[in-house]
Amino acid sequence: SDNGQWVFYGDGVRAKDLPYAAWKKCRVDTVRLGGIVEPKPVILAMEAVAGGWQLTWRAPPAADIVVETADRLEVETWTALPGTPVRDGPFFTLTLAASPDRTRFFRLRRTDLP
Repeated sequence: SDNGQWVFYGDGVRAKDLPYAAWKKCRVDTVRLGGIVEPKPVILAMEAVAGGWQLTWRAPPAADIVVETADRLEVETWTALPGTPVRDGPFFTLTLAASPDRTRFFRLRRTDLP
């Protein structure tokens, strides 16, 4: 795989016949990534269980999340669901009682952010 080049990367530094045979010339680029960004909460599943539904979502464990529901997306007022979610690492589940409503919408709202 030797193509005969002596200078790689156009930097004027010889890459072959280095003083120590085990040395290899390589290029290393670094990229600053910045601070840690927490993932946004996201609903993962809505599954039928005995007597109702189980809502599963992922959120940062320290996030203060309220699960809200409405019968239409266009409404201004969403209602917070009762109950305490069960936490398993970054995953949360909340079991909801069966509802006679044919259509419901759910959203996650963080209350610990401005």
